[in-house]
Amino acid sequence: MASEFEQLRQAEQKSRIQRRQARVVARAERVQKQQSREKDTEQKKPTKIRLIPIWLRLLIVAILLVVSMTAGVMFGYGVIGSGKAMDALKVSTWEHIVDLVVKGTDENK
Repeated sequence: MASEFEQLRQAEQKSRIQRRQARVVARAERVQKQQSREKDTEQKKPTKIRLIPIWLRLLIVAILLVVSMTAGVMFGYGVIGSGKAMDALKVSTWEHIVDLVVKGTDENK
């Protein structure tokens, strides 16, 4: 009976060793697969080329801002203020507006 017990114990130790070895091999395979995935993603990563460069985007935004402000001034002066829309772009109109604002602040002092 002792020999049977020894045989079972040795068989159990062998199976433990085999399970450990299997775990080590499986862990190594996982690490290797992960490394190969990382290499694949690095190689397949596409470079991003912008259709419109950033400086051109900023320039477009600035131009659109000026156009919208001009349109707003013309709309406000022509439609809301019941004047001619093109008169809003004249320098004399803006001088008159500035004079009205400055004159109003001088009287309050």
